[in-house]
Amino acid sequence: MSQIKLGVSPLSWMNSDIPSLGSEISIEQCLKEAAEIGYQGVELEDPMRKIMDLLPKLLSDLGIVCAAGWHSTFLLENSLEKELESLKAHMDVLDKIGARVVNLAECTYAVHRNPGTPLST
Repeated sequence: MSQIKLGVSPLSWMNSDIPSLGSEISIEQCLKEAAEIGYQGVELEDPMRKIMDLLPKLLSDLGIVCAAGWHSTFLLENSLEKELESLKAHMDVLDKIGARVVNLAECTYAVHRNPGTPLST
């Protein structure tokens, strides 16, 4: 049996950056299809936070886990202390659902949540 386990970001089903993309797809459908395709885990996506109390059982029933959770930092805008507090809160959420990986990116001045923003001037 392989030691490698594959997880997927649910961005193809639902997208926090562009909420209209996949808005008709339920969290349950997303997770079910990810499991059917053969993934062993998924990344925590913002819509899943709405059902945090139900998420562990839903994942377990499908035979998958929450493999990781995305976290954006804004170190050029906020103090290190504030960012560490935010990261700690995120890690506490992940711990409650059994995820052991944080996908972390510095997002100060990122435009991905503002599609109309030009990349240069």
